[in-house]
Formats: sequence, structure tokens, C-alpha cells
Amino acid sequence: MERTDKCELFYFDESGFSQKSNIPYCWGPIGVQSLRPAHSHSKRLNVLGFLSRQGKLSFQTTVGRVTTDIVIDVFEHFINARKNDKPCFIILDNASFHRSVKFK
Repeated sequence: MERTDKCELFYFDESGFSQKSNIPYCWGPIGVQSLRPAHSHSKRLNVLGFLSRQGKLSFQTTVGRVTTDIVIDVFEHFINARKNDKPCFIILDNASFHRSVKFK
């Protein structure tokens, strides 16, 4: 249906970024110790987005922990911003907030 333009198909996922390293080392020449400053108090930036196979992208960012309420808000914004009446299918992974009773 998506190939014949009868519906839209999006993939939804979240990703987080932080200056706080989860890995206490870095790459460098063998035998040479490399020291880097740690940003232990930086906040995590999360990106929640919808991507189609045609490259359409809709995303929002949030700082801190992603919760079911945030995911619901992002979905509501995406749905309200749509400009056509075609059916829309969204593929989700198995994240806990995608399976929560509140989200369903």
C-alpha cells in the first residue's frame, strides 16, 4: 500500500546523546595514554523521531529521561501535524514505553 501511495509508513525510534561517557577510555596509539575531560554533569539530549522510506523526517527533542507521557506527546504532535488523510502506519520497536498500558 505504501509503494502505491495508498498509505504512509513511518518507523519510530528514540536515541539519546550525552557528554557523560559510559566508556571510561578512548581510542589512541598503542602504549600512549590519552586523557580527556569528563563532563559528568551534562544532561542527556533525547531525539524521538518518525522516518519514512522516502526520507520524510519528523522529530522532537527532550532533555532527561524519556517516559511514556513524553512518547505520547510526541505521537500526538506528529498526528496533529499531518497534512493528509491517508492511513498512516508506524513501526515501533519493543521498548517498555511502547508496551505500556497508558501508551496503548
